[in-house]
Amino acid sequence: MKYFLLGRKGRTMTFFLRSLEVMSRTLRRDVYSLNTPGFFIDQVKQRDPDPLAAARYVTVLEITCTTY
Repeated sequence: MKYFLLGRKGRTMTFFLRSLEVMSRTLRRDVYSLNTPGFFIDQVKQRDPDPLAAARYVTVLEITCTTY
């Protein structure tokens, strides 16, 4: 309930800060272990478990929640 009392700007800032936190824990150089640059996206197989799943979820959630 307290979350909704922050107002739209407060909720947006909360999502933004959480997104930064998730990205700082998740993102790193060569996260898919490609070793060399120059791969086409259709040549990259998504790993299981996907190391970017948490960051993707937070980003989609932020876009969904802040547009309403």
